[in-house]
Amino acid sequence: IWSMVRRCHRVIRKNSSVFHISVAFVGQQPPSDYRKNPSTIYKLDKIDKNGLWQICADAEKPSNRKQPRYSIPIEIYIAICDGEENIIAHEQTVTENISASGASVFSSLDVNIGDSIKVIKQHGSFSAMAIVRDRRIGKDNLPRLHLEFINIRFPLEGID
Repeated sequence: IWSMVRRCHRVIRKNSSVFHISVAFVGQQPPSDYRKNPSTIYKLDKIDKNGLWQICADAEKPSNRKQPRYSIPIEIYIAICDGEENIIAHEQTVTENISASGASVFSSLDVNIGDSIKVIKQHGSFSAMAIVRDRRIGKDNLPRLHLEFINIRFPLEGID
């Protein structure tokens, strides 16, 4: 059966690495255009009546970014702090995508481009200050913040 890898997490067991992989099952055959162009990038669409994910070619071409982005929902907590680092507004949310140096997160917090916010990974030990580099409303009408981590890199071990 064909599937798309959605997440890969490394676990150390008895001094060796074991990988836990999350996949989305897409069917017994590859997409119809796969044989013509096997380098096509696909994205998940919706689940069909048989419980399998439907996929379609991703119209967005990968950019020439310095670091890869991973379209993985990671639970995070974001907070706006005042000058004395007191939290004045906060939100629990998930990433739309993430890289070592930043993330796109779903957020309705009232912040401006250039503002600093605190980002904390819900399950794990990552905490960083980030600068809001962009705000936008997606095609799905959900607001997003594009964040750049300041002086720290997000630990991507097990994601790629």
